[in-house]
Amino acid sequence: MQISLEQTEDWPPLTLRIAVGKEIVVSSPAEAVALMEGDWPVARGHLFNLALERCKQGSRNAVMARPAWLAFRAALTEADWQTAGRWSW
Repeated sequence: MQISLEQTEDWPPLTLRIAVGKEIVVSSPAEAVALMEGDWPVARGHLFNLALERCKQGSRNAVMARPAWLAFRAALTEADWQTAGRWSW
């Protein structure tokens, strides 16, 4: 399996506050998968599982980038993870 790390127009970058004064930018489905499989907060519910599945699909298929982004954004909300700045299409 080959994973593309390229940002697409269907995956606007998200800047996440992971600690006081520390932010990271998630710019692709593959970066989201790496974050979810590594440094994700304790809260892992239904939306986390859906986002992980969708982001893996989005890493392999550009058509799935938008659903992956939406699922990832929902999982961030479920985990009460704050985003910095604006995010939109």
